[in-house]
Amino acid sequence: MSKKIIAAIIIILVIIVGLYQYNRKVPSLESINADYSLSSNELYDAFENDEKQALTLYENKVIDVSGKVLSIKEEGGTSVIVIESENAMIGGINCSFNEKINNIQEGQVLTIRGRCQGFLMDVILNNCIIINE
Repeated sequence: MSKKIIAAIIIILVIIVGLYQYNRKVPSLESINADYSLSSNELYDAFENDEKQALTLYENKVIDVSGKVLSIKEEGGTSVIVIESENAMIGGINCSFNEKINNIQEGQVLTIRGRCQGFLMDVILNNCIIINE
């Protein structure tokens, strides 16, 4: 085979793998048990006090976090709920959902399950679901 044919085959394979990874669905957390269950204050304070240690404990782990809804934002077909933390200047726990969330109000106390992605002024939880309202 010529080098051009081999290069073309490699490029096509890379494109196929890339498209597969891009379109792969993230599994729901409904059937997964949480690794940790914390209040919003406990989770936020862990990152605020020792981010390196908190990342070691919580990064990429499934966490149930309970607290009061500070704000709700809708972005296209998705929602972001921020759970209040007493020691955060603004915000606390940023919970991103893969769908639009209805019937939730600011001030409501919730338990949300999400995968912890780290800390950027707020603790970031992705792929969230509401455990109880």
